[in-house]
Amino acid sequence: MALKKVIQASQVMRVKALVAYIYADPGIGKTSLAYTAKDAILFDFDAGAHRAGKMRRGATVPVEDWLDVANIESSDVDDYQAVAIDTAGRALDVIKAHLAKNKDNRQKDGSLTIKAQGMANELFKNWIARIRSYGKDVIILAHAAEDKKKDDVIIRPDVGGKNKNELYRQADLMAYLTSAHDEEGKRVRMLNFSPSTAYHAKNSGGLGDVELPDLAINPTFLADLLQQSKDHINSLTDAQVKELQYLDDLENWKNECSTCENANDLNDLIGKIDKEHRFFTEMRQAFAHVVKGLDVEFDKNTGQYFDKNVPSKVPAPVTDPVAANKPEPIEQPTVAPVKVDVIALLRSITNAINLQALKDVAATIPNEGLSDKDKESIKRAYDKRKAELQPLAKERIDEIAKILEMANTVEQLDQTWNHRVKEYTNCITQEHYDYLSTVYQDCYDQLTTQAA
Repeated sequence: MALKKVIQASQVMRVKALVAYIYADPGIGKTSLAYTAKDAILFDFDAGAHRAGKMRRGATVPVEDWLDVANIESSDVDDYQAVAIDTAGRALDVIKAHLAKNKDNRQKDGSLTIKAQGMANELFKNWIARIRSYGKDVIILAHAAEDKKKDDVIIRPDVGGKNKNELYRQADLMAYLTSAHDEEGKRVRMLNFSPSTAYHAKNSGGLGDVELPDLAINPTFLADLLQQSKDHINSLTDAQVKELQYLDDLENWKNECSTCENANDLNDLIGKIDKEHRFFTEMRQAFAHVVKGLDVEFDKNTGQYFDKNVPSKVPAPVTDPVAANKPEPIEQPTVAPVKVDVIALLRSITNAINLQALKDVAATIPNEGLSDKDKESIKRAYDKRKAELQPLAKERIDEIAKILEMANTVEQLDQTWNHRVKEYTNCITQEHYDYLSTVYQDCYDQLTTQAA
C-alpha cells in the first residue's frame, strides 16, 4: 500500500477543521449563531431551526430518525464547510430511539440496556469524527444545565451519562453562551471560552470571552471566530502546543471530576490519573476537592472508595383501612413564602465582569427567602468570583511577560496580547499594564526588525 503523505515529527501538523461545542441558556440564539459559520448546514434534531428566522436561517436538514443522517458521506456535504448539530442531547435521544427498535437492546421495563447506551455513545462520537474527517468544521449545540453539589453550582451542557466527558474530549473549543451586564450596565450576550470554576469551557483557540454582536449585520461571526482559532493554533511552536495539551488535560480532568456523583465514579476516575503528568499535583487537588463534596469513605485495605449512606429498600407500610377512609383535613390558607431564584442569582454572580458589577449583584441579594444552605452557596460563589476579579499577582504578570517573549511572529504576539492581557484588563493594575505594554513594544520592535 502506498502512503499518500507522511508528516515527520519535525513538521507542523496544520489544523484545517475544528470541533466547537457551544451550550446556552434557552432562547439566547445558539441556532442563529451556528448559521454564521462558513457555508453552514444544520442538522435539526431539535425541530427548532425555524426559530432562527428567515434572515439568519441557512441550509437545514430536519432529522426525525437516526437513519436520516447515520450514513452521511463526504459527497453529502461537499457544498458546505461547517456542519452544525442541534442539539447534542436530542441527537442522542434519536440514536437511542433507533437502537430501542431492536428488542435485544431493551430491558424488561423498555429502557435501553447498559450495553446499548454505550453503543449510542460510540455511534455519536464516531459520527462526529467522520464528519470532521471530511474536512468540515463541526459545531455541536446543547442546552445549558446546572449541577448543584452541596455548595457548588456548575453550569454544563445538558448531555447525560458519559457523553459529557466524551464530547468535551472531542471538542477543540467549548463555550458557554449566556447574557451578562457590561461596564455600562447594558445587557449583552457573551460566548465564554475561558475556563471557569462556575462553568465548563475550553479555550484552545485563544479566544477568551467574546461578546456577540448583532448577527444580522455580522453574518460571518462564527466563521471568523473559527478561522481566528485555527490561525492561533497553527501559529504555536512545538513547546506551546505541548503546553496547551498539558493544560487541556488538566481542564479535561477537572471536568471529569465535576461529573463524579458516587464512589463508583471516583474509583473509575482515579485509575486514569497519570502520575508523571506535569499537572499531577493540580489533578490530585481537583480530585480531593470532589471527594470532600461527596458522602464517601476510603478503604485503605482495598484502595477503593465506597458510599457511606447507601439507601436500603424499605418495605411499603401497611395501610390502616380505618385511617384510609377518614376525610382529609381541610388545608388552611397560608401566606406564600418569598421565593428567591437562587440559581439565577448564582449565575449573575458568575457573569459579573468586574468588581463593581459584582457589588451591584450583591446589592440585589434579599435578606429573606434564603435558607442557611443557600446563603452559604451564594457567599462561596461571591467570594470565588471576587477572587477571580482581583488584580493579578506579580508572579502571574511575569508569566504573561514570558509568554509574550516566546512569540515568533507579530501575529502570534498580538494573539497572545489579546488573549492574555486585553481580556483581563479589569484584573491588571495600571502599573502592571504599563510594564506589559513595554514588554509588548520591545517584542514588537524585535520581531519587525527580524522580518525586515
